[in-house]
Amino acid sequence: MKKRNGEWRTSSIRQRVRVGVALLAFAASWRIGPASAAPAPGAGPVVYPHAGVSVAGVSAPDSAVIWWKRTPFVDLDALAPMLDWRVVWGPGGVCTLSMADGPGQAGSVQAGPAAAHAQAAAPMAVSSGPLPFSPSVRSKAGQGVPAARPVTIQGPGWKLASTLLMTRGRRYVAAPALAALGVAVSVRPASHAVDLTPLSLLLPDHLWGSVYVAGVVLNSAGGRGPGRAAVVNRSGAVVVVNTDASGAFSVWLPTAAPAANTAAVAAVRGAGGSGNLPLAAVAGVWTADDGWTGEWLPVQSGHPAPVVVQADTRQAAVAGRIAAAGSAGLVRAVSIRDVLTHVHYYAPVGADGRFALTLPEGWYEVYAALTDGGPVLLMKPFAAKGRTALAVQLPSIPSSGILKSSHVQVAAGDSQVTPEDLVAADVIFEHVYPEVSGDLGAHLSAPLSLTLYSGPDTYQQHFAAEGYSADEAKRLAQESAAAYENGSIAVDLAAWGAVDPVNVIAHELTHALLAQLSQRLPSWANEGIAWHEGVRAELDGSPEVLLRQGVQWMQWAELEEQDRDGGLAPLGASDPLNSSYNVESQDYFAVEQWIERYGWGRLMGYVRRYDADASALQSAIGETFDAFAAQVAAAIDALAHRGSSTAGPGAAGTAPADATAAAASAGGNGAAGSGWSLTLKILPGGPRALYVQAPGGACTQVNGLVPGQTYTFTCTEEGQVRTPAGLTVNALPAMQTVDSQDWFVGVTGWDGPFPRQEFELASASGQPFTVRILLYGAGGSVEHAYPATAIPAGVQLIALQTGGTAAAGTS
Repeated sequence: MKKRNGEWRTSSIRQRVRVGVALLAFAASWRIGPASAAPAPGAGPVVYPHAGVSVAGVSAPDSAVIWWKRTPFVDLDALAPMLDWRVVWGPGGVCTLSMADGPGQAGSVQAGPAAAHAQAAAPMAVSSGPLPFSPSVRSKAGQGVPAARPVTIQGPGWKLASTLLMTRGRRYVAAPALAALGVAVSVRPASHAVDLTPLSLLLPDHLWGSVYVAGVVLNSAGGRGPGRAAVVNRSGAVVVVNTDASGAFSVWLPTAAPAANTAAVAAVRGAGGSGNLPLAAVAGVWTADDGWTGEWLPVQSGHPAPVVVQADTRQAAVAGRIAAAGSAGLVRAVSIRDVLTHVHYYAPVGADGRFALTLPEGWYEVYAALTDGGPVLLMKPFAAKGRTALAVQLPSIPSSGILKSSHVQVAAGDSQVTPEDLVAADVIFEHVYPEVSGDLGAHLSAPLSLTLYSGPDTYQQHFAAEGYSADEAKRLAQESAAAYENGSIAVDLAAWGAVDPVNVIAHELTHALLAQLSQRLPSWANEGIAWHEGVRAELDGSPEVLLRQGVQWMQWAELEEQDRDGGLAPLGASDPLNSSYNVESQDYFAVEQWIERYGWGRLMGYVRRYDADASALQSAIGETFDAFAAQVAAAIDALAHRGSSTAGPGAAGTAPADATAAAASAGGNGAAGSGWSLTLKILPGGPRALYVQAPGGACTQVNGLVPGQTYTFTCTEEGQVRTPAGLTVNALPAMQTVDSQDWFVGVTGWDGPFPRQEFELASASGQPFTVRILLYGAGGSVEHAYPATAIPAGVQLIALQTGGTAAAGTS
């Protein structure tokens, strides 16, 4: 069930129906040149016992990295429990893999193109300190080589030829083999640290092979430093790779993914400018000075030389035409969303269906067409680079009250539900289904029933039909935005102004799929996992940490307040629909704590084993539920009483020290460190002035901004503003806002349909976070509100800081 007050604080704003894209397509300015980063080790093997191996951010215990023939090998025995894999070693060098207590998979045979082969090599070398074990040597027939031999990794119906390195009973498999099995393997060259990112919980139905991408990330000024690169394969699966201190990175990832997105594939092909489909592309890069910028760096095959990717923001001219289908109403405007920052751009559509707009080069999606009958969601990814032409086809609008597709049947619960509502729900469902089903390792055997209700009065009828009393049905309708019961989902459309519809659908779909894995799963795990999947779907492939933090802290700020007031019950001890706070936020926090400490694989292993094993939780993480619940309570308490300088879950890291240089302004003279700061970048064509309004209404205009420059502003707890030297300020009358307790940063007088655009920001327990973007129409009312880290007027939020010290959204 999705709590009505679950995601955004309730307001009178009814957002337009929105949905995100989990499978990316990207493009923007890019530059290629020879990389000067140190190459990976050569022939080897070379052992790095302390390099560090992690699975989805969770450190793997006692697991070394062995480099051989420029390829990292990792300890499969140590990593298998974290991936929730069962590993059985048999005669003849055969390794059988299956999901722990999960279903078997079938498929075909294909070896990764970059897989190492067992050939003569130099003696084993040891680097970075002594090994915790002594290397032993086994020979391939007649050859005195290190402990390397061919191995066949197989599951039910599939095989993969690769190489196995062995040392004292520890078995290491190559990165390309893991990539062919759906696990991306990224490396920070300087430290040789290895990060594994499972792209699918289940072992593959077939083997995809692997592709290798290596490069160096530079900021827009050509400088080096820690950064990130978003790399996408040809079916849209995205891996965010951390670079080392010199900006260098490398990654092996699958050439495909469990559920290919044909629109993403078409966008990649089109952006490539030829019929040859790239195996992967660098989709975007992040630097502390520039935030996220879109890129386009196609990778065809093989082991290409490292390339240099420089963050750069150039403008693209997009011209498109929308063709209507069925009984679609007149299209008035089109909404286009940046996949990285989630900022929306709007363009009016003429009577002939044509539209045009200019925006920064990058990865986008044609998000929605605004018609006389309401928004029609499109979800079509494309790459904007230079002059870009788009042809957009509207989906058919159903003439009846039912719409059927591959995995869902959407029905109108009352006469006020429009055909456009049915299309929106169907597009959302089919969009989130591949990722949610892949994460959980469960699939629908038949289309799920989803019924839409126009408001709480008719939504209440759903619960009455399920057998609840009149009072119970009324309470459930008032408290929830959606519910899954007895094999069907019910949604109150009126609640979509306060809770993101993508989040809602993914949340309820998760409940439906979890029901296939466990009939007795505790509510805290059931709701917490559903929240995790809902938030992940809402983030929709965006690698922007500030965006994720904003969605999370909207939940956790309430938990901290409850904890300080002594009203927070133990995990699992409260009725979600009869509590003074949103209990589901606590469940979500607990699941995020589990994932951070023990990984997703162990969580899903616990889910699968719960019904048959009373000690499933202790078997999964080595402690009792009471001990785990105590850890969760201690973590919430630490956040609630941490002060303004301590980081929390997913909290921001540290940006360059020079970003904190600020001078006192007319807005006030609060001491440095007494509040928090934000760092904004003015994009090409961006504003020369903006305003900052503090809680209570004190409003300051900041003048003298220069496009391409980055500025840090400090906001004190007393509601004062400190601006960088060289800018001028003056007081403005207070502007009407949607929440007098939050901060607002924005611009007025902008050309187009939204002359006023602003960031809504908040701070809780010293943790600043994004609330949403607000776009105001010519009449002064809010026309669109959504979570993002940029506004279309040309301002991008690249860091939020505690205590007045710049701290970028890194993880």
